[in-house]
Amino acid sequence: MAVVPDRAQLFGDEITVCREDFVYFCENYLKIIDRDGNLVPFKMKPAQRQLFEAIGNNPWQIILKARQMGSSTIIAAFFFWKSLFIPNERCLIVAHTHEAVRNIYRIYKTFYDHLPKFLQFRTKTSSANEIVFFHGGTIRISSATGQNFRGATYNNIHCSETAFWKDIAQTIAGLFQTATGNSNIIIETTANGLNAFHSLWVDGDNGFDKTFVSWTMEPDYKLDEIDMQPSTQLLNYAKEWGLTEKQTWWAAQTLAVRCANSWPIFCQEYAIDAMTCFVSSGDRFFNEVYPHAQFKEGYIEYEPHNAQSAYVLGADTASGSATGDYSAFIVLDVTSGRPRIVSSFVGRDSPIQFARLVYSECKKYNATAVIESNSYGLSIIEYLRHQDYGKLFTNEKYDDMQKVWTTKIGFNTNSRSRPILLSKLQQFVNGNEVAIIDERLKFQFNTFIYNAKGRPDHAPGAHDDLVISLGLALQGIDQCMIDVTMERREAPTNLADVINIERQTGRTVSQLTEEGYFAQSGDEESWFVRPE
Repeated sequence: MAVVPDRAQLFGDEITVCREDFVYFCENYLKIIDRDGNLVPFKMKPAQRQLFEAIGNNPWQIILKARQMGSSTIIAAFFFWKSLFIPNERCLIVAHTHEAVRNIYRIYKTFYDHLPKFLQFRTKTSSANEIVFFHGGTIRISSATGQNFRGATYNNIHCSETAFWKDIAQTIAGLFQTATGNSNIIIETTANGLNAFHSLWVDGDNGFDKTFVSWTMEPDYKLDEIDMQPSTQLLNYAKEWGLTEKQTWWAAQTLAVRCANSWPIFCQEYAIDAMTCFVSSGDRFFNEVYPHAQFKEGYIEYEPHNAQSAYVLGADTASGSATGDYSAFIVLDVTSGRPRIVSSFVGRDSPIQFARLVYSECKKYNATAVIESNSYGLSIIEYLRHQDYGKLFTNEKYDDMQKVWTTKIGFNTNSRSRPILLSKLQQFVNGNEVAIIDERLKFQFNTFIYNAKGRPDHAPGAHDDLVISLGLALQGIDQCMIDVTMERREAPTNLADVINIERQTGRTVSQLTEEGYFAQSGDEESWFVRPE
């Protein structure tokens, strides 16, 4: 007589199989709400299977994907499986908005509510954003804006729609402090311009594998012919990427209906490759985009000093804090009509260390130094003056109280002067009037945008130190070029001429005389030549 196993043994055996085989558990017991609002069994689609395999190869993953590819669902299924079957396995999901928190929680709650009773393990806590099983397995969903995940540790962390977080770098840094030594960390998002997420994506040394998911992997993104004529741009796009006819019709309808015929929005939201999706918005200050630019601190020399050339250095100074802004300088060769970058530096050196670097670079290139005179920049100016470095950018200002013109050393960035600096910078860069060869500068160009108030500024969590340094250097061209283009003349013989030439050059007549700027009796040369 055959022995019929009791229900407890059958359930126990099934629990064991589910615990050991994630795919079996998913496709036999998990249910989801589909796009039409129906409760259906969860069956992995091609993109979801690709993501699961990627996570298996490296538990640290950065996933860049098109919209609605099911990435949150497959990650939720994986984390739910781990927390359900592994005692004390703690999972944290961080979303960009409170609404996103609720949507992700509903995925987990649907998983649990529709399990068969023998898999519906008893919970100790089931709140609006947390599920804790009797054995300590935990699922917690939090908002990136609150950072109330601090103070605990997690074996699994899912960063959802990371590119839309307010302060990406700071929030991720806080999250990583909660990770255990062998955590699964999954960062997934659609693109959102060239912000701090883009920096994570292009960084090849951060330990993460990068997985891109194109919209063409989604089987549902197809349509039969519709009453709409695809644009020439879309037809060229379809040809370039080898779209099928049904995919082309789907793209045409999606572009018109979901993206308001905005090509950049379509390329961002429905990414087809890992480059074009980042070039997405009209809020960029600079026209050119540098998708592959990377940022590294340090000094770079591109061209050695040339005695026949004129140079100007722009410097932006910070406090030297390990987590604050950078100090930076850029040196331009401005001899020709199109300035060239010949050296640059960016780092978090202390002001005195940075002052020494600036002085050394100024001496090396005999450069006119344009130092931002706000805050820590004053210490750089004082250091250069203490070293008797005379080629300092000066600015004329009328003193309303004293009723006289005064000379100020350095460039004071304020509400009046900043637009002037940025306007000239934009003119040179967008007009291709300056050769941009520095990768770090390109990197910062990518994140220099018009903010929510319409003010040009770096994106949240980004930096603009090299951008401002270039702008400062461009401000100094006119004063610098006096050294090499000003016609030689007799020494001034009256006070008005003395004041005029000292305003133009930023140096005293005595200094100019010592440097050989004035024609001597019997001198037949007709032009100034910069002293060697």
